[in-house]
Amino acid sequence: MKNLKNREDFIKENILPRPYPKTKCLECGEEVCDSLRSKIWHLENKHYLKLTKGDYVSEKTIRKYFP
Repeated sequence: MKNLKNREDFIKENILPRPYPKTKCLECGEEVCDSLRSKIWHLENKHYLKLTKGDYVSEKTIRKYFP
């Protein structure tokens, strides 16, 4: 630990979890993690849309709600 500049920097870089990148829903403005699973969950629970993971219509719908 001699080569460390600061203990707080070490904690921030190595111990604290990194935040996931987020994207905003264009309809309601809520921030959602930028993963397919999170986007589908948001659309099903907030906007009451039924989507499946591999469906072409689902991909089109996701692009409509998330940039």
